[in-house]
Amino acid sequence: MSFLKNTFYLIDSSRKVYLASHKNRPLQKYVTASTLDVTAKARAMSDDTISEDLFAKFRWYMTNTLFFGQMLTDLTGIERTEKEDKAYMYLGTIIAFTDLLIDDYKVDEESMRTILSDVFLESESRNVTGLLIEDLFRLYLNAFYDHFDRSNINEFKRCLVGLMTAQIDSARQFNPDISEKEIIRITSEKGGYSFELCCNIYPKLKGKVTAAMYKIGVIDQFLNDAQDIHKDLKSGIKTFAHFKNDFADISNTLIQHRDEAFQAVMSLDLPFKNKEKFLFGFNAIVSGVIYKTHCYSKVMNNDLDFSKMAKLPKSDFDIPVFNLNSFKFNFPKIVGFDAKKYL
Repeated sequence: MSFLKNTFYLIDSSRKVYLASHKNRPLQKYVTASTLDVTAKARAMSDDTISEDLFAKFRWYMTNTLFFGQMLTDLTGIERTEKEDKAYMYLGTIIAFTDLLIDDYKVDEESMRTILSDVFLESESRNVTGLLIEDLFRLYLNAFYDHFDRSNINEFKRCLVGLMTAQIDSARQFNPDISEKEIIRITSEKGGYSFELCCNIYPKLKGKVTAAMYKIGVIDQFLNDAQDIHKDLKSGIKTFAHFKNDFADISNTLIQHRDEAFQAVMSLDLPFKNKEKFLFGFNAIVSGVIYKTHCYSKVMNNDLDFSKMAKLPKSDFDIPVFNLNSFKFNFPKIVGFDAKKYL
C-alpha cells in the first residue's frame, strides 16, 4: 500500500515539477502573464547594466517562490487567491535582490544597511547606491506591498531584515579564515528566513508552522551549497563542505538537517496526509542532491581535495538532480519514504 501511494505521490510531484520547470510551461507562463505590467515598467527603466538574464532570473525566483507557496497552502489547507499568488511572485524577486545586490552588483555593506533601514522604516524612495538595480528593487518591493496583507508587516520586516543581514554577512565567506560555526549560522539564516518570509503571506501562519518552515529553508540552503560546491570554490566562497572529511560526510550533514526539519513538520497539528505529501516532495529533492554528491565523489575518486577540484572544468560537475541515472539510484529511497519515522 505504501509503495502504491508513494508511486502516486512521485507521479504527482514529477508532474508539478515538469509544469514549473520551463518558461514555456504553464506555471512560468502564469508568472509571466501575472507580472507583465511591473515587468514592462522595469524594462522601460532599464539600461545597459540590466541584462536579459536578470529578467530570466527574476522569473525563476518568482516561479520557485510561488511553487513553494503552493506546497505551503497544500500542507496547511489554506485557500490561496490570485492576490496571494502575486504576492509570492513579487516576494521571489525580493529574495533574488537580496542576493543580486551583493553578489552581482557588489553593493557595499554600508549601502546595504542603509537600504535595509529604508525598507524597515518605509522611508521615501531614494537611491543610495546610484545603481539602477536599486530602483528596480524598490519597484518590485512596492509591487509586493500592493498584494500583501499589511497586518503582518512587522513579521515580514523582521524576516527580511534577517535575510538581508545574513546576505550581508555572507561576504565573510570569501575570508579563508571564517569559522565553521559562522558559516553554519549564515547558511541557516539565508535559507531559514527565505522560507519564513513565505509564511508571512498568511498572517494566521505563526509559531510552530513558521519555525518548521524555517528549518525546511535551512535544509534547502544546505542543499544549494552542496550542489554548488565547485562553482563556489571557483568563486572563492567557503561553505560548510570545506569542513567535511569526505563526500559521505557532506551527505550525512544533509541527512541530519533533513531529519531535523522533517521532525519539525511532523510535529505540526495538521492532517497526516498533508504532512506526508509535503515531505515526500522534499525528500525526493534531498535524495537527488545526495545523488549529485555521489557523482561528485566519483569525479574526485572519493577524495575531497579542494585544490584538485579547483583544477577541474565546470562540465565535470554539471550533473542534473533528476535524470534517468538519478531516478535509478534513488527510486528505492523515494518510493520507500515513510513519514511516520519522523514522528
